[in-house]
Amino acid sequence: MKIFDILDKLQMQIENAAYVPFTSRVMLERDEILDYIDELRAAIPEDISEASRIKDNEEKIRRQAKLEAGSMIRDAREQKNQLLEAQNITKQANQRAEDMIEQAESQVIRIQAKSMDYISELFTKAQEEMKQALALMEENKRQLKEKKEDLLKVKKAQ
Repeated sequence: MKIFDILDKLQMQIENAAYVPFTSRVMLERDEILDYIDELRAAIPEDISEASRIKDNEEKIRRQAKLEAGSMIRDAREQKNQLLEAQNITKQANQRAEDMIEQAESQVIRIQAKSMDYISELFTKAQEEMKQALALMEENKRQLKEKKEDLLKVKKAQ
């Protein structure tokens, strides 16, 4: 995710910043830090777009599963009708066609359930990544605020 790359750059900037002599404070380039924050703001909508693409994929998978299921059911029913039209049809052939329809419907349900599980997993992963990114941003924001307050205290003390 782009957010993590930007956060890594921001962290590297802070870690590599020059220390204020005789303190544990560092000096940061204000414009660079603000640029990173702007990049983060721009990256968040991209991650939201990614979640939207995942949702669209879910719909596509469902539609495809329904199409395949419909095709399987139609094929099973066509086979049933052909068997019934044939001269040597028995009850056994009719039952076989019904079983095929039931199997097709069961398979449709399994395919849909699997696709829903897959989409749910994708959403969970995306949600966790976004939670981590937000938590990291909050922590960085808090640290920046603390550093700012420390810098202001140093300035007042001088």
